[in-house]
Amino acid sequence: MSSKLNIAVLTTDTAHHRFFLREFSQRMPQGGRLAVNLFEQRPYPMSRMRLRHIRENAGNPWIALAKNPYIQPKSFTFRQDAFERPRFFPEGDDSLPPQLDSHYVWSVNDDKAQEILQRANPDLILVYGTGLVKKEVFQKPSVGTINAHGGKLPDYRGLDTNLWAVYQGRPQDMMLTLHQMDETFDTGPIYVSRPVVPNGELSIYSLRYFTAVLCTQMYIDLVAEIIAGTAVSNPQSEAPSQYYSLMPWLLKRQTDRLLRGYH
Repeated sequence: MSSKLNIAVLTTDTAHHRFFLREFSQRMPQGGRLAVNLFEQRPYPMSRMRLRHIRENAGNPWIALAKNPYIQPKSFTFRQDAFERPRFFPEGDDSLPPQLDSHYVWSVNDDKAQEILQRANPDLILVYGTGLVKKEVFQKPSVGTINAHGGKLPDYRGLDTNLWAVYQGRPQDMMLTLHQMDETFDTGPIYVSRPVVPNGELSIYSLRYFTAVLCTQMYIDLVAEIIAGTAVSNPQSEAPSQYYSLMPWLLKRQTDRLLRGYH
């Protein structure tokens, strides 16, 4: 390892990820260096998944359409963005730090991405919001690859997991978890989990904001521990777990009412 801990970030280009990159760059623990950032551009296959769900449930229009998790209104993204941006970027400037070596790739697993990572030679990779990272990527760094998961593990794996916890009447299980990455989703040893603290502004439109702020602080704290040599990860328990998919919009609206009442 070099005199500084060389760090690579794998993420996507969204407001909350730009906030993370800016904060992480500015508040980097002493002894760390953000060597490179990769923005994955490969989109989630919403159209293909939407059509597959319709075909599989063609005999029940209610499930095929009303409870199709891959039919989400565009207004959701607009309202989410309207909540986040003034808080992330009060001056209206969402630009990345000029010194940050940042690249756009189709997939964090493709040849271009691997060439960039090879040049950067990171000791540690931090993953925040990409698709599945393949073994040949997450095994590259000597210290390891850590993933940020918005949910309590092992109970809630997959997507929209904090929303599912609220919908199931377990808002206290809304968590942000940092864990080692392995070959399957959300199953690696855990470094730390922290709860999403209830407050009067929680809603389906604000939850990502609060988890992004929490995630940023957790990554900064964990990197400081890694540099100090005090970071410890523990295998996940063998308790039953479930993999969740996207939450249908109909259920999100019900969950929103529950979130707004969680103080």
